[in-house]
Amino acid sequence: MNKILDIIGVTLQKCGLFPAVAIIALVIGGYGCYQAHDNQRAIQQQALDIARLEARLDASTKDLSDRMGGVEKSLVELTTQIKLLVDGKLVISK
Repeated sequence: MNKILDIIGVTLQKCGLFPAVAIIALVIGGYGCYQAHDNQRAIQQQALDIARLEARLDASTKDLSDRMGGVEKSLVELTTQIKLLVDGKLVISK
């Protein structure tokens, strides 16, 4: 950074104010472009991470829904058996 400031100072002394301001503008613009590119990469990485997380969440939700469906079927079956047992239509033999 000191080298850049030295170059700007030398240019200011040799050529005047306008070239020095132009060089400063180029340096600031280049840094801005670098930051924008770096931010773009960070945003793309976050978008990729979010997509992966959503895919895992969808898979987990589907798995949970399948398990809950099995629990519901078992509960209906047990409820039916209890009702039949209470009504005397189901006999448990030893």
